[in-house]
Parts: sequence; C-alpha cells; structure tokens
Amino acid sequence: MTVQSAKTQDYPTLRNLQDYLSAPSPILLKHAIEPTGGGQCLISVHAQQPVGYVLYFAAEQVHITELVVHPEFRRAGRASRLISAVVDRTSPCTTLTVTVAVSNETAIGFYKSCGFTIAARKKEFYETHESAVDALFMTNK
Repeated sequence: MTVQSAKTQDYPTLRNLQDYLSAPSPILLKHAIEPTGGGQCLISVHAQQPVGYVLYFAAEQVHITELVVHPEFRRAGRASRLISAVVDRTSPCTTLTVTVAVSNETAIGFYKSCGFTIAARKKEFYETHESAVDALFMTNK
C-alpha cells in the first residue's frame, strides 16, 4: 500500500473524496497541496490513483484536519497507514492532535486505536444548519 505526498494534479480526485466527509474544506485542501500553502497532504494510492488522504498542518503540534478513504477501499488499513505516515514524517516529540464530532463514534474509535486519547471536550465546536455540535479534542501524547 503506497503512501506519498499529494501533487497539485491530484486536487480534482481529492476534492471528489471530500464528498465523503461531513464538513470538508476545499480551501484547506487546496492550500495543503500547493507548494507554499503551509499544510501537508499525504495520499493512499491504488492503481496510481488516490483513494484516500490525510490533510494536516504542522506548527508546535501537528493537527490533522481531514482524513478520508474511499468506501470501496476502507477496512484495509489505509487510514492507519496514513496516520503512521504522518507520525513518520514528524519528530518523535511532536504531538498529533485531531478534533472529532462527539457523534462520530467510528472516528473516535479509530483514533483511539491509533493511540489517541481524549484531551478535552469543546462545546458547540461545529455549527450545522440545525444546531451546534460538541467536539472531542484528541491527542496522541
């Protein structure tokens, strides 16, 4: 299973993958794959095509902003491999963080399986058309 850095020509495919996210950010994705955008985007590749990606921004901590794998390629370790690739590309002392909606039990369980723990609950963090949703701030340290 190949993981590599995204290139600008991957943007249309990655943008299509965003349709599987509840709150995608095309602007963040675009910035992450541009050479001077400030973020990083790693892709999981099958038959030379991106089938998943992780989008993250590094400062004092590395914050994962988006992680998605196409439904046809899930349950094969691709998301775990993408997280491992982020860890491999950061220094051993770097803390990884992620924010997950409290209702997204699948994502919470996944991040826990990757060694993340809940550090805080953020009230009304995500706004939807109907209401505001709490989120869990998770960290791997």
